[in-house]
Amino acid sequence: MNSKELYREILFSKRRCASIGLKDSINFPLVTLSKKDLKVKLNENMKLINIFRNCIDNIIDAVKEKYMFLLTDQDGCLLNLLCNNNVYRYIDKFGFRIGTYFTENSLGTNAISMAINVKRCVFLTPQDHYCGILKKWYCIASPLIIDEKTIGYLDVSTIEHDMAEEMVALTELLVYQIENEYKK
Repeated sequence: MNSKELYREILFSKRRCASIGLKDSINFPLVTLSKKDLKVKLNENMKLINIFRNCIDNIIDAVKEKYMFLLTDQDGCLLNLLCNNNVYRYIDKFGFRIGTYFTENSLGTNAISMAINVKRCVFLTPQDHYCGILKKWYCIASPLIIDEKTIGYLDVSTIEHDMAEEMVALTELLVYQIENEYKK
């Protein structure tokens, strides 16, 4: 998929968001799991979460001042998040927590929802997002695929900092590492 095709998919996504009545002025994600359902979801995905944490722990100190790493399940539910405390406090104010859904009906057009739709790695700039609460985010999201089945999504994001080109390569390497560790 080239950048023109991705841009067209972003426009389609924004139209879908508008057609379901999603306001671009929402101040928090609209879909979050209950504590009970979250506990079940985390237990079901414990292997993936542990692999994610181990892979990110190897590099987090070098990039944690600028970047956050998000892991969702195959449906876009946030399973884990690694970033520094300042970034965590900032995003927590807007309701970004474990159990939050990064789907179009919860957060509008975003990198994870786009990766779900197009089934490949995507990069979104702030203006590509539908909702205002994401209008400062630069994001790369990629599916995690095991035996031709998507088991989750890895997202690398930064807020108010331009995304370094090297982060696309780093994201692809992390996806490769997570998938290989999961297969073992």
